[in-house]
Amino acid sequence: MLLAGVLAALCSPLRANDQEPVTLEVGAAEPAGGSDLRLPVLLQCPAGRSVSALQFDLLYNPRLASLRSVQPGETAMRGGKQLVSKAVAAEETFRGNVSEPQYLAMRKPKTGPAGGSPAGESVRNETGRERVVIVGLNSRALDSGVVAWVTLRSGDGPGSAPALLQLAHVSMAGPDAKAVPFRIKGGESGAESRKTGRPAAEKE
Repeated sequence: MLLAGVLAALCSPLRANDQEPVTLEVGAAEPAGGSDLRLPVLLQCPAGRSVSALQFDLLYNPRLASLRSVQPGETAMRGGKQLVSKAVAAEETFRGNVSEPQYLAMRKPKTGPAGGSPAGESVRNETGRERVVIVGLNSRALDSGVVAWVTLRSGDGPGSAPALLQLAHVSMAGPDAKAVPFRIKGGESGAESRKTGRPAAEKE
């Protein structure tokens, strides 16, 4: 029953609240051997906010990087949570909770001679997507910290790491199985997403 309530909350709409929302972001990359990069997904819970379970999509450009693994972070393990991830169908476009500059950067096609598209390649830039669920058979609140570690294999080196991985379609539930307001921070500038605290199902 507890798990069913949490899963229902991850899909439910949020109500307005004066408290600061929870923040989710991709942290700085660190070398993981060879051309692999290890990036943390960071959860920051302000006073008065508690998160017991969360779901999010990891978006990446398969032309720039390949996803190697997604492992639970220290915060998730301390909370007795399990991490489950699964690749979902790539989509031609995405909006979700990704900010406009990030969206445009990841959609930008590579061009061949004289501005043309490379032979045999579509101008469209597909997006790799991995859906991640962090949940447990308990109502324990998660501490602020690393909820997941993502390993990417990059062909461009650590300098381009912030643009390699983005977050979208985030939802969170508290110990009471109610939806929790959130915001996403990400991208090279660290600017907040324009869409905050709304499940992916809601549209502006």
